[in-house]
Amino acid sequence: MKKTFIIAALALTFVACSSDDNIAYTNEEIKIKTTIGTMTKTALDDKNATQFVAGDQFMLYAWDGTFSTTNTPWINGVNITLGTDNKWVPASQILWKTETTAHDFLGIYPSSIITTGAQLDNVSYTFDDNGAVIANDILRAYSPAVKMPEDNVLTLPFKHIMAKLKVNLTFRNQWDTAPTVTSVAGNLASSATINFYTDAVTPVIGTTESSRTLTAMTTPATGYTYSYEIIAAPGDNKFNKIVITIDGKTYTYTYSPANTNDPNNLSLIAGKITTVNLIVGRNKVDLDMDGSGSQGITISDWTDNQNYSGDAYGD
Repeated sequence: MKKTFIIAALALTFVACSSDDNIAYTNEEIKIKTTIGTMTKTALDDKNATQFVAGDQFMLYAWDGTFSTTNTPWINGVNITLGTDNKWVPASQILWKTETTAHDFLGIYPSSIITTGAQLDNVSYTFDDNGAVIANDILRAYSPAVKMPEDNVLTLPFKHIMAKLKVNLTFRNQWDTAPTVTSVAGNLASSATINFYTDAVTPVIGTTESSRTLTAMTTPATGYTYSYEIIAAPGDNKFNKIVITIDGKTYTYTYSPANTNDPNNLSLIAGKITTVNLIVGRNKVDLDMDGSGSQGITISDWTDNQNYSGDAYGD
């Protein structure tokens, strides 16, 4: 069962590791307050709820000063797991280093994206398209120059680093009834490299055109017969095609820029939702410019009406 992500100040008790034997560590536990800004983690229940399930994990890093590829973190990848009581459980204990140390903290969700020996500036990622949209929602949190506060609480703000694509379908009256759609796919990159230092995601563009199948949403958007979604690499400059399969026949929408100043691809932006509204005829697929509230193609924040935060430390 999914649990609503109403977490925040979480007791993280870890072991602090350092090569500097002269540092006198405090005896104060780090407590972490987590947020996802105004954005939420993908959920498949169509309720825009921010949800994790027991067993979800994120990885924590910390530097005693500005983090960089040449500065080894003194908290070097501590795994934190969500328990059945909806509290995060650290794999080991960590304390604030000193009262005056400027700590840089980095959180990466899910922790499984970080393999043994992975370089944080060059993490390879292959999208999981087995119907698990939520699996591709990579989150990153960065809190720089944090000194130990009086309440020992560190705010760790997560945000989406991938882009989300939604496709809504309606049909011309050339169809007697709404047809059954077998699949909706886009020529999207199937893998990417991630630099968790710079927050950059780079799609891996192959020599042959790739194709990824979108997942049908349980509840279609208002005014549409079907809606589909997928999480994709931002900045995919080859993405310009959506292929709809009906009764073994393909119907293709190919994006064409309105003028020479427009890009030749459908824009995918980190932390944003690109929505493409299509009207399907028997001979042609067009942007739906006349549907209920439709604007053809829109880009909006990957948002929810709630900013989850709260104290989950102690009783």
